[in-house]
Amino acid sequence: MVTSAGSRWAVVLGYGALCGATQLLWLALAPVTTAAAAHYRVSDAAVGWLAQVFPLVYVGLALPVGAVLDRWPRGGLAVGALLTALAGAIRLAGDGYPVVLASAVVGAVAQPVVLNAVNQVVGGYLVARHRPAGIALCSAGTFLGMIVALGLGAALPAPAQVHTLAALGAAVALLSGAGTVLLVARPAPFRPASPGAPGTAGASWGSSLRETWAQPRIRLLSAIVFVGFGVFIALTTWLQVLLAPAGVDGGGSGLLLLTMILVGIAGAVALPPLVARKGRQSGTLQAAGTVTAAGCVLLAVHPGLATGFLALAPIGAALLPALPIVLELTERVDRRFAATAAALIWTAGNAGGLLIALAAQFLLDRPRVVFLVLAAVILGAVPLARRIGRVPSPVAEVPGGYHPA
Repeated sequence: MVTSAGSRWAVVLGYGALCGATQLLWLALAPVTTAAAAHYRVSDAAVGWLAQVFPLVYVGLALPVGAVLDRWPRGGLAVGALLTALAGAIRLAGDGYPVVLASAVVGAVAQPVVLNAVNQVVGGYLVARHRPAGIALCSAGTFLGMIVALGLGAALPAPAQVHTLAALGAAVALLSGAGTVLLVARPAPFRPASPGAPGTAGASWGSSLRETWAQPRIRLLSAIVFVGFGVFIALTTWLQVLLAPAGVDGGGSGLLLLTMILVGIAGAVALPPLVARKGRQSGTLQAAGTVTAAGCVLLAVHPGLATGFLALAPIGAALLPALPIVLELTERVDRRFAATAAALIWTAGNAGGLLIALAAQFLLDRPRVVFLVLAAVILGAVPLARRIGRVPSPVAEVPGGYHPA
């Protein structure tokens, strides 16, 4: 599918589905940990490792994988898609814990390859003015995968349904992985302007990383994502525990989280392209930090189900669109290192999620303090967002960007 303007949206949409499939592989059994433990006759901790292996492998592989994608974008993405399909095929091959563990390990290796390719995909298959919308759709695909995983877990919660639950996610992974391999078989219509430059053919991943990290805006965006993604992960991880003293049960907290992510997905699709056209990334990220801090303060002062909706719906609308906005800014910094830059952003977000959620864990017996600390942490990102400044809208190709192949 090629538009009159030269963009190949079919590849981008297929890639967005692949991003969602990685989240299904990651979170498929997380909502039914106890049931899965009973089904596979293992401990809850053993089931927990099926999800925990994903962020652990991601942090270890993200940066070298980013450099590989900068040199071989289509081949690298094809490998990630094949690994995703293989993870699905393994999970469909049997109904035992060793099978799902092997599938999880393969899927965990595939995830950084797939997610770090976002800037390469939109840069290679979309013209400049379409790229903000492309990044927004790919990010929404990632979030939608989380929603589907949570929804399937709620629909199939019994031990006898665990195999069906795992098989559904596996089938999506298999089909989307195979489909993406076919979609990227044709060369991308756009390529980086300097294919022989450092960071593309022949440069080590270490040199790509050094050149990318040397750019002030990348460091700034990484810090913003570290804080924003960290607060989001802390809220999604501990919300039920934090609101339990206020009488909010598991069903209520699940509904709050579902609302937050659904509202966020809608915002992640609609807001980033508009923000990019207006060049208002800095102001939007500042507003996201302020809105999130206000929601956390509201939950600290008056926790409950009703105030949860009042706080978490705006937080979702503010925080989830921030990720595609940051990725779009990252894609512009130096397109020779698009995948390495994306890897830094995703790594910063995962590291922030691990550390801020871990810090919150030590204060769970004092929910009000946790919410106030999260508010203070996210407010710390507002001055960083202010330093980004106004960004010109992407109406045309720029020097050092992508050009027709």
